[in-house]
Amino acid sequence: MKFLRTCKWQVILFAVAVAVILFQAQSSKAESGKRPEKIVIGYMTVPNPLTVAKELGWVEKTLGIPVEWIKFESGRHVLKAIPKKEVDLTHIGSTPCAAGIANGLPIEVVWVSAVIADGEALVVSKTAGIEKLADLSGKKVATPFESTSHYALKAVLKLSNIEESGMEIVNMDPNQMLAAWKKGEIQAGYVWDPALSDMVENGGKILLTSKELALRGFPTADLFVARKDFSENYPNLVSGVVNDLNRAAELYRSDPEKASSAVGKGLGISPEKALKQMEGMIFLTAAEQKVGLYIGKLQWEFGLYTLLKDAADFLEEEGAIENSPPWPAFRRSINSGFIDEIYRKLKRPKY
Repeated sequence: MKFLRTCKWQVILFAVAVAVILFQAQSSKAESGKRPEKIVIGYMTVPNPLTVAKELGWVEKTLGIPVEWIKFESGRHVLKAIPKKEVDLTHIGSTPCAAGIANGLPIEVVWVSAVIADGEALVVSKTAGIEKLADLSGKKVATPFESTSHYALKAVLKLSNIEESGMEIVNMDPNQMLAAWKKGEIQAGYVWDPALSDMVENGGKILLTSKELALRGFPTADLFVARKDFSENYPNLVSGVVNDLNRAAELYRSDPEKASSAVGKGLGISPEKALKQMEGMIFLTAAEQKVGLYIGKLQWEFGLYTLLKDAADFLEEEGAIENSPPWPAFRRSINSGFIDEIYRKLKRPKY
């Protein structure tokens, strides 16, 4: 048995070494190859590192080519844009990302933007008489379908043995939800910031957050993904953007005022309000993603593909996808090479 375990680890180490060599060779090839005329990046108006990098103009400076920014309201819209090659890199939640992988979309996760904590929650109207989950019976509850919020809502109802048939769950993007909330058309909603904070400010209160759900074994995350063909052809460009995302996460730690000022500009709110919303998310640096402190408390690849697989299983149960493929499909859709590249540079001695 000891011999077999030794052989197993030798195979794993060999596979890792081969992956690193291939990644480096791919990067070298791209450095001498043709660069695209522009790069298209999908984003959402949320408080995360991509918003910081976008508003500070880092990406354009890093890449040296024009960047076209495309705004998406939720992940299900991202899933429609990727097959059409309307976007090269994009922000997306872990639940729609899992749906995309399960449906065979050619994408790979290259960065974990954030672990969702108090920045996504179930908000209820103060005048609706909702003090506990059971009080949602007979109420109209909105959430963006096939999103991390949708996943969280269904998971918490299941964990609490609450029958969703007793309530009306409707599909709304965050901007639609806020408008319906102000008109009194919905009594509750599961959504992320900034819509979440706006709903609280307009007569709402938090019933529970995704942080509480994560502690019960159902974490969700915001991810950054690349089309596989783009990543293969231009790994140096992907690497540049990932480096900027790491810079943004580190800026939030070292200078939260500067980071929140950038987010405030992107969201059209004050830096103080932006900082409060940013505190509802856990932004991960490359070093933290490498050692796996937040995703499954194991290796980044293992914890992340487990999260994606669990989300796909949920979507299959909901009938949102035909089937949830075996875990290797999710493992193959995670490219840790860009994070590994940053981490290796961090480990190099400074002279």
